[in-house]
Amino acid sequence: MTPYEVISLGLVSRGIDYAATPARGASMDDLDPSELSRYRGLCARTSGQEALARLSDSDICKALGLLSPDGAVALGAILLFGSEAALDRWVPTAEFLFQDLREGPAQVTVRLRAPLIRVAEEIAALLDLRNSTTELMVGIHRVDIDLLPEKTRREAIANALVHRDYAALGPTTVQITDTHLVVSNPGGFPPGITVENVLDQSRPRSPLIADAFRRAGLVERRGKGVNEMFEAQLRAGRDVPDYGATNLDSVSVTIPLGTSDLDLVRFVLTFEDARQRALTLDELRILRELKTSGSATVSELAESLPLPQSTTRTVTARLLELGVIEARGNGRNRRFHLTARFYDMAQDRGAYVRVRALDPLQQEQMVLQYVRSFGSIARAQAAALCQVTPAEARSLLRRMTQAGTLRMMGERRTAAYVLNQN
Repeated sequence: MTPYEVISLGLVSRGIDYAATPARGASMDDLDPSELSRYRGLCARTSGQEALARLSDSDICKALGLLSPDGAVALGAILLFGSEAALDRWVPTAEFLFQDLREGPAQVTVRLRAPLIRVAEEIAALLDLRNSTTELMVGIHRVDIDLLPEKTRREAIANALVHRDYAALGPTTVQITDTHLVVSNPGGFPPGITVENVLDQSRPRSPLIADAFRRAGLVERRGKGVNEMFEAQLRAGRDVPDYGATNLDSVSVTIPLGTSDLDLVRFVLTFEDARQRALTLDELRILRELKTSGSATVSELAESLPLPQSTTRTVTARLLELGVIEARGNGRNRRFHLTARFYDMAQDRGAYVRVRALDPLQQEQMVLQYVRSFGSIARAQAAALCQVTPAEARSLLRRMTQAGTLRMMGERRTAAYVLNQN
């Protein structure tokens, strides 16, 4: 264990914010005036922080709890506003690495050694250069779906800078590949935070640094930045961040950048626009899981997400009442799935009936459910639905017509089959 780590462990065990620790021998002259001006500009654009933006350099540090009445400068002030020489002297572990690991000319490695506010802005700029947008039409409205949503980028970077252990050796790294953004930093989670409760608990390693970032508008003001990341990913139609690589020595979050599920995005936006009600994070998580799995029980959802059984039961009941999902069966075996409306919008009606079918081998029941849900079925649709050949689908529809279950409308290739109401 290094001397820095020994000091960090001692501070944590006594509940002391390392950022409040005096930087022995430091003065205001060790802070970079341009970094304080940078911070002042951010505060001026953040609602409720305009008064902070009008303060002098020393008064800003005092307001942030980083300058004592007797003029002692805290380590947090060096981290946020220190000159390069000050960082080298008092916080030599504050190193940052950005890597674009994608194949081709975009590959680059950028090493940063600067105060935290500037680092946050420079990494954000590097990621913004590599961002892209997919256009999605929802009704008459055009919606832009970012490869890396702004909230995801902001919170992933800020969390790494704010919550890392600056007593631990090694750089904070930000790596982008064709499929993922990976942000990792030395030191495990702050005390009391685990992979399992990261959505429920908010406990910054340094409340002073976290407060400085919040006042500058660089993190979510309610202290729920991880929740914001999860929700932003789901609203972009992508999987949620994964903290599975985190251990006692480092925190690592992997953020998927794969193809967006535009069908689910369209469905959610259409529902929210019609109901004038935003879906919650837990509701979005369950919808994503049902889209992925096709159908699931409360127990299966609770285990895979994971969520408490009681929460899962409450949220599924609410989604059922809202008409966003459907259910079949009773008791513990009751299964939930997305509504016919989703599969209709996704132009995949056959998938809806396959999800609902009690027995996939009972082709007649699948066709019957399809017609009840969507009004009619054509031979090609029946073939796709039952995963049979066109000839087999023709025989199936003929058999159901002869039995009086269906009635054929039209002729030959253009024929459609509807329910026989006689």
